[in-house]
Amino acid sequence: MHRAILRGRSAFRMSSLVWIMVLAFFVAVSGESLARTFGDIRVVAQDNPQNTGTTHGYLQYEFLVTNSSSSQTHEVTLELPGNSYRFGGDALESITRTRKIAAGDSVIMQLLQPPVPGSGDGLAVYINGARQKEMVSFSFRSDHGQNFYMHSGSGIVLRVSRDVNQGELDSLIEKVWGSSSHGYRSTPTVKTNKTFKPVSEWPRNWLAYSAYDSIVVEADELDRAGSAVKQAVADYVRAGGSLTVLGQSKPDPAWGFAESSREELLQDGARVSYVGFGSIAMLTDDNAFTSSDNQTLIRTLKDEVWDKSKPKLIADSVQQANNSFAVIEDMSIPVRGLFGLILLFAVVMGPANLFILSRKKRRIYMLWTVPLISIAASLAVVFYATFAEGWRGFARHGAVTYLDQSAQRASTVGIAAYYSPMTPSGGLHFDFETAVLPVGLNRQHSSAGSMRTIDWTNDQHLKSGWIFARVPAHFQLRRVGPSRLRMNFERKDDKLHAGNGLGKDIHKLWYADDAGDIFVAADIVAGQEEVMMRDPNMSVASADSDAFRKVHERRWNNATTSVITSPASYLEPNSYMAIIRKPVFVEPALTNLKENNHMEVIIGSVKGGRNGS
Repeated sequence: MHRAILRGRSAFRMSSLVWIMVLAFFVAVSGESLARTFGDIRVVAQDNPQNTGTTHGYLQYEFLVTNSSSSQTHEVTLELPGNSYRFGGDALESITRTRKIAAGDSVIMQLLQPPVPGSGDGLAVYINGARQKEMVSFSFRSDHGQNFYMHSGSGIVLRVSRDVNQGELDSLIEKVWGSSSHGYRSTPTVKTNKTFKPVSEWPRNWLAYSAYDSIVVEADELDRAGSAVKQAVADYVRAGGSLTVLGQSKPDPAWGFAESSREELLQDGARVSYVGFGSIAMLTDDNAFTSSDNQTLIRTLKDEVWDKSKPKLIADSVQQANNSFAVIEDMSIPVRGLFGLILLFAVVMGPANLFILSRKKRRIYMLWTVPLISIAASLAVVFYATFAEGWRGFARHGAVTYLDQSAQRASTVGIAAYYSPMTPSGGLHFDFETAVLPVGLNRQHSSAGSMRTIDWTNDQHLKSGWIFARVPAHFQLRRVGPSRLRMNFERKDDKLHAGNGLGKDIHKLWYADDAGDIFVAADIVAGQEEVMMRDPNMSVASADSDAFRKVHERRWNNATTSVITSPASYLEPNSYMAIIRKPVFVEPALTNLKENNHMEVIIGSVKGGRNGS
């Protein structure tokens, strides 16, 4: 009996040892597959986003690149995916970034994937321009953005911090919607993405959070984070995201938000504050998700907070996009001019040619005059069709910006549209602080599409496949960044003077003073002052607490129009609204423009106001 037990124990030990060895082998293989050495250069994958059905925003991949040389600097380029496959429709072919790494240095290189699906695998590495034969094994999230353009299964995705009890949250979600949070349903569900890194090690760029509909975090975790992480999370909220905080009743100014009075009660123990274009849900109970009694709370969070972070596409096709936000009024072929050229060709080559040669008694010359006239006519048609609109492109921008002068942060949502008679060789250039959502993406696998490339070396460079000759290209934009621009308001001799410090001429300006009275002025030159007149028919009493959140929720092609038609709904004491027809916070991504139809509406908070952020 004892021997049998001993034999059983021995077999158990051997079996356990075998499993440990097998597990160690797979861990070693997995670890090695996510890292590879190429001579002096070693590349290690640091962060790999989970595949949780993200549909918009950017996914960030991080790689640690080390140069072990003692004397030589190397130029390293990373390309994701290393192998790209085409499967129909518009797709992402590659994401690249290049850095020069000094001898003995280690740098973190980030690659951000826009919401464009693709297909491929591996990470390719180029050293001093030469592609290495081997690749780093790495999973590329090929379906990111897929459901957003196909209008199917676009559920809510939460980024859940390490200290939040994900199991209890998933259990509560399942009780409310009757399915696992990781499943797909025709009705939007809530999916959770657990992050095991402490908040203090989270990304420092707001674009890395933009794929999530909300960040769920414990208040003390956010307290322990560094200023750069707090700033990135705050910028994510300002750009239209949502933050769900457990264990605190109001946002802490140390998180990067000034105290805001623009708040509403969701239910007992839960309030929502509106900051920029986003919102912060504060839950006083840090165990809010551990009780099944909170089903009402989680439904409210989904409907009133989480479900409002996803931007709405203005159109499903290129034609629809141009109809809703026209960059060029007439996309048709210049038929009249071409018909005139063809008619002239017929007359010259036929009757005119025959008449002239008959009079000169040189009809035999038709053997060479007819081909010559045909060639000249063909060239004329080509040149006319090519250059009727000229070489330079057309652009149209419409954007709404909330400028918090006290925090020196500017948050922008809007549309950028471009049209070029010739395909631009340099592609499009956006900065590192702008989230770009292409409109009219073709996701039909059975049809041909364009393969798109993006490079992050010097800026956000949409290199190829994003814009073509005579085809409008539309993009929905979200941008957050620092800004020292400001308006100054001062009373002199019982008159209100407005000083334009926004850097561009103001077409029209509204300002609400401490008492809520609204003043109006027009045509204020940059750097100059203008006297404002009180409008007796306007006041800020009708201002909505979530007015900016509603701008983000709606389709942005009409954002500027809807805002300027009702200034009182957006103004609050010590705030202003300015219409500017030159680029301020949205710079054209296409250079050498023939025409730039530009409108920015800037809504600024002078002293924090009710939208202090």
